[in-house]
Amino acid sequence: MIMVDPARRTGPMTRNEFHVLTAKIKEDTKYSSNPNDIVDHPAHKEIVAEGEAVLKFILRDLEKDPWHWFMALYLITGETVIKEEHRGMVQAMTDDWLEWGRQNNYLPDKP
Repeated sequence: MIMVDPARRTGPMTRNEFHVLTAKIKEDTKYSSNPNDIVDHPAHKEIVAEGEAVLKFILRDLEKDPWHWFMALYLITGETVIKEEHRGMVQAMTDDWLEWGRQNNYLPDKP
């Protein structure tokens, strides 16, 4: 059961709603090695459905926790930013997306 009812939302997803949904996905899929379990999770679908409005939330979460947000980022942006030589390397894939976030003004520049 998802703890945020999108039908009751009166505007864009809030940071708190994002964190609730993220915690639900991570808890429900923590023992799974199948990435489809993440992508098919109702909370993941709800986050992706928000589109560009949640990119900053996802990228900030990725900065703190190199987690499997890669398909969500691709589905929202349509961009393929992971370098071929980084495929399968979570930290390098994370760094590629964080760099994209900085270049596209979703994250501040690195100090």
